[in-house]
Amino acid sequence: MKILGISGWSGSGKTTLLVSLIPKLIERGYSVSTLKHAHHRFDIDKPGKDSFRHRQAGAKEVLVSSRHRWAHMHENTAEDEASFDELCRRFSPVDILLVEGFKSEDFPKLEVWRGLEGATPLFMTDETVIGVITNQKDLDTRLPLIDIDAIDDVADFIEAHLFPAQGKSAPTKISNDCFRAPEDMISTEEARKRILQNATAFTETETVAISAATGRITSQDIYSNISLPPADNSAVDGFAFAAQDLNEPPNRALQIVGRSAAGQPFDRTVHRGECVRIFTGALIPEGCDTVAMIEDCTVKGDEVVINASLRPGSNRRCAAEDIRQGEIAVRAGTTLHPPHIARLASVGAGRVNVFRPLRIAILSTGDELLEPGETHQSGKIYDANRYMLRSCFEKHGWDVQDFGILPDSKENIQRAVEVAASSCDFVISSGGVSLGDEDHVKAVIEELGHIDFWRIAIKPGRPLALGMIKDVPFMGLPGNPVAALVCALQFALPLAKRLAGSQEEVSIPYYLIPSAFEMKKKSGRKEWLRGRYSHTATGDLRVEKFRSEGSGLIESLTWANGLIELDEQTTEVSVGEPVKFIPFSEFYP
Repeated sequence: MKILGISGWSGSGKTTLLVSLIPKLIERGYSVSTLKHAHHRFDIDKPGKDSFRHRQAGAKEVLVSSRHRWAHMHENTAEDEASFDELCRRFSPVDILLVEGFKSEDFPKLEVWRGLEGATPLFMTDETVIGVITNQKDLDTRLPLIDIDAIDDVADFIEAHLFPAQGKSAPTKISNDCFRAPEDMISTEEARKRILQNATAFTETETVAISAATGRITSQDIYSNISLPPADNSAVDGFAFAAQDLNEPPNRALQIVGRSAAGQPFDRTVHRGECVRIFTGALIPEGCDTVAMIEDCTVKGDEVVINASLRPGSNRRCAAEDIRQGEIAVRAGTTLHPPHIARLASVGAGRVNVFRPLRIAILSTGDELLEPGETHQSGKIYDANRYMLRSCFEKHGWDVQDFGILPDSKENIQRAVEVAASSCDFVISSGGVSLGDEDHVKAVIEELGHIDFWRIAIKPGRPLALGMIKDVPFMGLPGNPVAALVCALQFALPLAKRLAGSQEEVSIPYYLIPSAFEMKKKSGRKEWLRGRYSHTATGDLRVEKFRSEGSGLIESLTWANGLIELDEQTTEVSVGEPVKFIPFSEFYP
């Protein structure tokens, strides 16, 4: 179920828009439901109605049904208002859930804006707004503007955003100017935020068996067709009985009247004073609510004494405690790892819709470069970066297309770049991209789209080339291998994940480990050192830094097992001081 909000100030015309929009989406073959956040003074029921009298008498919930529809009313008395997530779970699965209200919740929204006097557009402060439906022509925003009277255009935008593989006119997924260079030097976090803010998946989808789905990214929410467990069952081997029997009197012997095994349930109600021999995973018989472990029982013939003090419900797995029928088992944009595969298998999902693997073009330029395996020549170097980057992205299961080493010729570079942009979703180069006017890659990208150079407060790296080749993002990484890898991990990899369909958190986990070194650094920039963590003779963790900070030393990358991250405000590190350490395993699946 795809969720999209219709947001805006009161009086902007949200409901009028929805009433016109819903039939348009239904005509296109989509099932639609809506969720409306009502005013606090609004009441669903009316005094005098039978349902109102039921509630007034104290009923916790009232369900009203007729031939036309049914409605379920739940009293919030002495409780908080139902959460947005809880309300969404109440819906039967549909293609699109349109939400009016809930402005503070984190889901994509279209804002209806009519230039109300004294009001400020929500998109000025709300980053969840992805487009503006308006009658204003001169809004100062990079967001898409859609004519408020062009309902078909609104439907086109929604269809292309929610279902990019089948939308009629899927828009450019990254706006042509979203990589425009910031005016000043910016932080890592701000750079990553700007790079990702307009990036969404624009790859086709396919259906694969879950046996072949590991590492793939889900293209839609996957719902459970069953409740799990489907019924109450035992978590242990032992005896099932009614908890009340433990108190009348203490150590009362219970009569063993049968057994319940997995796949072979006990077929009648268990009465007071009775119990059933039960095995792990077996259904708990009717009349029982508690299970005693076999170790806590004394069996004497056909009777058993429970020796333990147990709470009602002990050792019982309740029906649907893992997942309820109709709930989301795995959300769209999830990279499937073994636990997700288990989740899908457990709810019977044998096949899953996923995005096709991202296509990434990797290229190098320069007459000074040699292919590994060629005879070494004076004044030339082997191209290590291209192979390093290829390995980095292939580890994620993406389709990396290697365009090799391009000679320093504008014509050759232009032909290769055009082919790369027409066949791939993301183009990456390392080295050979500079601020100089004679740089061929820079000139080619500017002719085919645009390119800018970002000054990021980091070491190694700092200058990063970002641009667009028509509607395909381009990133030019530094030429030094260490800087190339650091910038790839910090900026290219998060962008690639978003383009590939991932909606997972892009922040990178770190661990605080005592430093085995001391050093001084400049404030105002974030630095990454090549680090290696290990255990001391006493079993304590520590992290060392490589002997040199030179960004051309590939040896440092093979020596290290992660990166030490020093924040902008850090100016000095002492031995024993905790430092942030990011293992390479956080980047490579």
